[in-house]
Amino acid sequence: MKNNVMQAYKIFNRDVEIAIRVFFLCKGIYCIAGKDKEALSTLEKNTLSWNIILHSLQCTFFVSLGRLFEGDETISADKFLRTCIDNADEFSKNSLRNRKIIQHGGKQEWLDLYMNNIYEPKIKDFDKLIDKLAKRKALYIKTYRPIRHKIITHLNIATIDNFSSLFGKGKIDEIQDFLLVMYQIDRVIFHLLFNGKSYPIDNFILEEESYVFKDIESLLKNI
Repeated sequence: MKNNVMQAYKIFNRDVEIAIRVFFLCKGIYCIAGKDKEALSTLEKNTLSWNIILHSLQCTFFVSLGRLFEGDETISADKFLRTCIDNADEFSKNSLRNRKIIQHGGKQEWLDLYMNNIYEPKIKDFDKLIDKLAKRKALYIKTYRPIRHKIITHLNIATIDNFSSLFGKGKIDEIQDFLLVMYQIDRVIFHLLFNGKSYPIDNFILEEESYVFKDIESLLKNI
């Protein structure tokens, strides 16, 4: 049984999760330090460690974001969606039935009834996701790819004194919109592939920020 989409999904999902968690981890530390004097004092007293952590977070984030938007040899979001189109048969009722049988160690009594309500996606369903992604990709290429290429992965003499200019063009709202769309694509494909269910993309809201913030607060209190 083919599993091209399944393997591609694992890679795409991994990069989406990393980008989301790293971004909100970095944002959360700044937000908490801005409100908590004790946390701010801890960072200020340990600037060497904090600067190393910050640089590591930035590198991880922009590497993951780059893979999602432009990876030629990796599974970018666009390449992932086109893999779904090229392997649309993996979303068929028969393919899902076979996966459910394998997953549950044999055919279950409920399976026939479950399969009666399965949605098989059409090419237009994937095209809508590609169109939604395209607008973000254009902005990424214009504003955020230079940061990734000229600072994070290929720092050189021409850009060593240009950090603030490149970073200054970025906006938190734009990045959060990137991450929201990636998350929504992830969820839509997940439910189509694993459950045979179709949901409007806007049904999915990114709630990871609150979970990450709670974890950071707990971490900073125990340092």
